[in-house]
Amino acid sequence: MYKLKNKKISYISYHYLENQNFRSSAVWLILKKEYPELNFFFANWDHLKKTKLNITTNNHTHKIEVPGYTKNLSLSRIFSHVIFSAKLFFQKKIWGSNVILCSVPTNLVLLPLLIIKLFRPSTKLIVDIVDIWPEAIPLGKTKKHFFNLFIAPLWILFRNLAYKKSDCLISHCEYFFELIGTNSLPKVTKHVPLCLMDKADTEKKISEVTLQDEIHFLLLGSINNIFDQDKCIHLFEALLKNESQKAIYLEIIGGGEQLNKLLISLKSKCPKLKIINHGFVFDRQAKDAILSQIHFGLNLYKDTTAIGISYKSIEYLASGIPIINSVKGDLRDIIKKEKIGYNLEDQTTECAQQICKLHDSDLKLIKEKATKIYSQRFSQKIFIENLIKTINIF
Repeated sequence: MYKLKNKKISYISYHYLENQNFRSSAVWLILKKEYPELNFFFANWDHLKKTKLNITTNNHTHKIEVPGYTKNLSLSRIFSHVIFSAKLFFQKKIWGSNVILCSVPTNLVLLPLLIIKLFRPSTKLIVDIVDIWPEAIPLGKTKKHFFNLFIAPLWILFRNLAYKKSDCLISHCEYFFELIGTNSLPKVTKHVPLCLMDKADTEKKISEVTLQDEIHFLLLGSINNIFDQDKCIHLFEALLKNESQKAIYLEIIGGGEQLNKLLISLKSKCPKLKIINHGFVFDRQAKDAILSQIHFGLNLYKDTTAIGISYKSIEYLASGIPIINSVKGDLRDIIKKEKIGYNLEDQTTECAQQICKLHDSDLKLIKEKATKIYSQRFSQKIFIENLIKTINIF
């Protein structure tokens, strides 16, 4: 039904992880099934592990040698992006493509691709925005202010000019299009949602968990410098002060460089909080067993970053878990309209009071709405259909 038209297609992404839920991995997984002749170009550096990728390549997978880096915010990382982008220019299979699909960041890859398009006007360039740089770069308020004054304007100018010159812009959220601005968008813009490729689109019975004696919150994924620890601590302080006297649990699946700092702060400021740290859980059945016992999922990011919808929020919705959210954009609007969680928006105490007053029947209704929203907007079926239809426009 969604078969690709017969085209020579190249897919480019600096980032590639052997995790099928990662955006570039999900796109590659789907496109190589639909179009076996597709060529995939990616860097040989693992962004998370900070080591070289040990992946066997073939005639259709092309691992570009780049210098590594150890810090996310560093000149060595920028240099690695420059080398990757420069080497793309000399890839004959890219020059011979009818359609080039490119995931960004890094936005630097757009320069050689636009030059190729200049010499080959019939080549169609589709840009998939996985993350919105420079708006989403994690910096403290002082550094962010300096960055926004002197560095970001030139960066945004180049990025928006490149986006405007592309044939199609893809985003998983409308919030990114709003940040870019109507005047910098190409004629064609499409929505291709985030997707969980390791979780089948099957109807699933909603797990029934009671709120009678305890409330379990889940913090899922990477706990790094864009996670808002202050909001997290304030939330649990408010929950523990509530008159309901219910036991409050924080369960953690994941980790990161800020995890120990978070745990120390929580133990100090919220001594009655019960913490269960599961660490990283990669087995789907084991993860689902934990998710089935959770009442609320935490999606808390600093105000200085730009996120419309996160992977963890998709994971929560897929499991019917209401979301405690702090990000702007699409997810905030969905939660507000569909009543599938709470937007903090500096009303932490009020939010905590509402949570503690919820009845089991209220929670069941919210969980049913959450799974319905996932099926309607973020399922594998929707992801595959939107992706293939977008490419087939050209």
